[in-house]
Amino acid sequence: VHEQEDDPTRFADMVNPESNLVAKLGILAIELDEKVADLLPDLRHDYGLVVAARTANAPYSGTELETGDVIYEMNNVPTLSIKGVRDALDLLKMGDAVVLQVERNGHLMYLALELE
Repeated sequence: VHEQEDDPTRFADMVNPESNLVAKLGILAIELDEKVADLLPDLRHDYGLVVAARTANAPYSGTELETGDVIYEMNNVPTLSIKGVRDALDLLKMGDAVVLQVERNGHLMYLALELE
């Protein structure tokens, strides 16, 4: 078995479900550090959260996050840590909108989500 460098599922082995879960986004995330950045060359920023895995059903409506996405901002605030994102999401209630700035396959985009 040979791991492909562009295989986004390679991040799944780098997470601990207890410490990497962002339940309100339905993802397991990894904080972007030097080791992870080496696996994702040519990123626009040196910070963010990498989506390592997703839950079966997203707990929001809108365009779904994909494995390998890098989340740079949530509601115009840089995503520097998993704890910071969880804390910010905990302040929101069902029906609130969340806008994520995401890099996917080299393209920068905004995803608008509504928490369920």
